[in-house]
Amino acid sequence: MVQEGAEALLIDTGPDPNVLGEQLRKRGVTRVDTLVLTHDHDDHIGGASALVGPRAPSTIVVAQGAEDSARIKQLARSFDADVRSVRAGDSLLWREIVLDVWGPLTEVYDAGANESCLIMRISDQGSTKSSEVPLARWLFTRAHIEASSILVGGDAETLSVKRAVELHDLAREPVDILKLGHHGSANSVDASLLDHVQPNGIVVSVGAQNDYGHPSPRALELCRRYTSRILRTDRDGAIILRLRPAVVAQ
Repeated sequence: MVQEGAEALLIDTGPDPNVLGEQLRKRGVTRVDTLVLTHDHDDHIGGASALVGPRAPSTIVVAQGAEDSARIKQLARSFDADVRSVRAGDSLLWREIVLDVWGPLTEVYDAGANESCLIMRISDQGSTKSSEVPLARWLFTRAHIEASSILVGGDAETLSVKRAVELHDLAREPVDILKLGHHGSANSVDASLLDHVQPNGIVVSVGAQNDYGHPSPRALELCRRYTSRILRTDRDGAIILRLRPAVVAQ
């Protein structure tokens, strides 16, 4: 979620509308004017009914091709929202925050497939204002870190993320914080991706109780070789990133 005052841009909803509604109230969010859905999976879209009413978004953003999803169409009708489809190379501007779309790179036939997930680099355009990007299961903690950018991708796994990242000059478009795909599954990261990105920190969004063993011990062990700044929502609650403009190579 990207928040400014009482308004927000929300990336995915989590699975539970009651939890989402409660935590939006705690954050003082009275309106989510843009809802970005990385893909059509229950644990990423299931909480959307919490936004029906005054908080309802006017725009839903999805990967090009995902707008044909029956569930996304139904959500748009319930919110009376427009659906905007984006593809790799597009950019969204919300307040002073830029969301550059890096993936998916393949055509979307199944809006729920992991390889269909939106992959986005989120960065500060250069505002002097303090912006916060809380990524969470809607729990709250003292875990605060400062960053210039974060790469998010829903349930996108290693191959999809690597293909997207390799098309960009990371000296000019650095990825400061890497949010592991698919809740830190065994397929969420490998050494070649970490070698390429060289993240200063890693975030894992994962439920405290899940039947999949996420995050994968193997993935975590690999990440520890690259950075000691590893934050997990199952242990740390919400991770609030204070975005600052990046210093890029000339």
